[in-house]
Parts: sequence; C-alpha cells; structure tokens
Amino acid sequence: MKFILVLFLFTLSFGGHAQTIYEIKLSDTMKVDRMGTWTNGDYKVYVDLNAIESGFRGSCKSYSEAVMTYHVTDSSASIFYNHTSKRYQVAAEQIQQARNGFDLRSLIVYHGPENEKENIGNSIIVERIIKQFVENGTAIVYYKGQQVFLLKRRYESKGEAILDHGYEIRTYVDDPEKYLFKDYRHLGW
Repeated sequence: MKFILVLFLFTLSFGGHAQTIYEIKLSDTMKVDRMGTWTNGDYKVYVDLNAIESGFRGSCKSYSEAVMTYHVTDSSASIFYNHTSKRYQVAAEQIQQARNGFDLRSLIVYHGPENEKENIGNSIIVERIIKQFVENGTAIVYYKGQQVFLLKRRYESKGEAILDHGYEIRTYVDDPEKYLFKDYRHLGW
C-alpha cells in the first residue's frame, strides 16, 4: 500500500504545473557613453556597444580559426565557419561605427551559409546577448517610458504528459502577458 502511495505522489509531482518567479535587479548607477537599443513592445533596453563589439570580435576570431582548422579536411564546415565569421565581423564593424542609440535589431548575425530568411535582421543571436545583459543586471531597461530597476522572471511548467513538457520563461515588469522576453525550453522527448 505504501508503495502505491509513493508511486502516486511521484507521478503527481511530474504531472503538476509548477511556477517559479524570481527577480532580476538592474543597475541604478550604470553610465555608458555609447549604448545600443533593443525595443520590444513597451520595452526599450540599452546595452553597452563596446561590450557587444568586443564579444563579436572574439566570436569572429574563433570562427576564423575554425576555418583554418577545417579548410583542408572538411569543406562544408569551412564554408559554415567562413560565412559565420564574416557576419560577426560585419556586425562588429557596424557597432564600432555606431552612434549612441544604435538599433541592435538591424544587425544580421546568424550561423551558417547565406539564408534569405535570416538576412532581415532582428537576430535571435543578438536577442540572446541582450537577454544576457538584462539577466546579469548590466542593461538599462525602460518600460512605457519609465526606467525600471527590477524585472520578474517567471518559469512555468507547460505540457500535459510526463514525456512531453517543458518550461515557458517570461521576463516582465508587472504583467506576464506584457513580457520583454519569452522562451520555451522543452524537457520531454
């Protein structure tokens, strides 16, 4: 009988919908001369352009080294890394020449050979970088024109079956339906 009760409680723990909320504290003393902007609905995020440029140059260097590693043994990998390296290089040069308020959604950064669908800007790679700045508290965030110093991040279990579920993650100020970022991480098969 105890075994059945334990088994029931065990399966119930996997079948329930969990929700976790934690806070992201943003810097209230950050002052940077050149900031890029990322706008999403009522949100406007400002991040240090020099930090992004430095990261892109590091990625460009890594991909260039990969081109040299694979150019003899794997032409497909060499082409993949060559295109990727060039894109990071172009983005780094755009940022180097950018003025304060540069729209980061205009950058075209993705991995692999040319792809018309990706050549429109609004890169998921750039969005992930912006998200890292926000999560680390090293971004300035405005919501509806007002600077905010605290964001909420909600993890919520989604899915019906044990093997087909995941977490939806929303970053927002006060209403999860008006989010800055929304992700889904699949945990099932």
